[in-house]
Amino acid sequence: MSPQEDLRASYERLVRWLCGEAFPLWADRGLDPVSRGFVERLSPDGTPIHDPQRARVVGRQIYAYALAPGFGWHGPAAALVRYGLARLDNGFWTGDGLVRSVVARDGHVLRPDFDLYDHAFVLFGLAAAAAADPALTERLSCRAMASVARIRASFRHPRAGFVEPAPPGAPLLANPHMHMLEAALAWLAVVPDPLWQRLADEIAELCLERFLDPATGALRERFDPDWSVLEGEAQGDLEPGHQYEWAALLVRWGRLTDRPDALAAAGRLIAFAEDHGIDPRRKLAVNGLDPRTLRHTDRRARLWPQSERIKAHLAIASLGGSAASGALSRAAEATEGLLLYARHPVPGAWWEHLDEGGAPIREPSRASSLYHIVCAANELRIALAPDMAADRGALVSDLL
Repeated sequence: MSPQEDLRASYERLVRWLCGEAFPLWADRGLDPVSRGFVERLSPDGTPIHDPQRARVVGRQIYAYALAPGFGWHGPAAALVRYGLARLDNGFWTGDGLVRSVVARDGHVLRPDFDLYDHAFVLFGLAAAAAADPALTERLSCRAMASVARIRASFRHPRAGFVEPAPPGAPLLANPHMHMLEAALAWLAVVPDPLWQRLADEIAELCLERFLDPATGALRERFDPDWSVLEGEAQGDLEPGHQYEWAALLVRWGRLTDRPDALAAAGRLIAFAEDHGIDPRRKLAVNGLDPRTLRHTDRRARLWPQSERIKAHLAIASLGGSAASGALSRAAEATEGLLLYARHPVPGAWWEHLDEGGAPIREPSRASSLYHIVCAANELRIALAPDMAADRGALVSDLL
């Protein structure tokens, strides 16, 4: 079969599992009747675990169910989106445009402090809800833009990006900024307001200027207060999954803004991850690399980097040219890798990690991983049916 035919076969298996097992399971056992929120984890036997609830998971679940009808799921997707929006209103939103990060099941606020990561996913979820239901667009757009204005007023870094309240000496982090870029691009596809373009431009430029190692092209994670890179152990591991995740976003932003340097940076990120972050025997992205030796520091393979590998190669394929066929082949390989995690005794659940031998590690399934799976599936859907890119819901994650 051709690379595209291989990819389509893998995608169809993924969608059958999503619609037949995953969406129904999390629409049932993934709802908490006490808090009227989303369950964060299911035990290996499918029992809900009632952890404190994070704003980021609410945003992610809103996104997942906003896109579910696009895959052919006929369940109560619109009701679940409204359920998630109501949970944000009843427990997470503050009166000043910010969100509380963590709330206990009984409604007690456990983390009222500002967390950029949580805000990014709430904004991302709102964009998906607005794209899925035009009747919500104006209200959710106003709320999202007011939130960004509040974040800018209180937490903007003097140079670029944002600063979170943290203990003295705590590093600045690239990862929350990546998800703010993701949210800004999602909103640009729904409401092309200059606010979202400015936010996307600022973060993408910060990445190109500060986050990438000029010698290797790799993404670095932690920085001093002036955005200079931390060295040695303070830098922590390089994560192959984040190389792929940033690459897909830089392709999208680079195409939107006609920036060949962003496309070139994305290509280097993917090449680095493929050269150093893939276990050739399992054909899976590992969890971590030593930034000096580039040896694998964590040879386990978590679910989410496999989904980001799919997205990154589809982004490269979208650019056309001689690299497209190879990128489609690697996207198919990564999709087959992702499907390994769905071999779970509870239909619709997944394993979070495979060990060095490729066996699943027995641990709970995390609701937060559904977002990664749906993101990858949506990019596959667009890549395999380009005519669907005009669909308003698909544009939430389209490469443009």
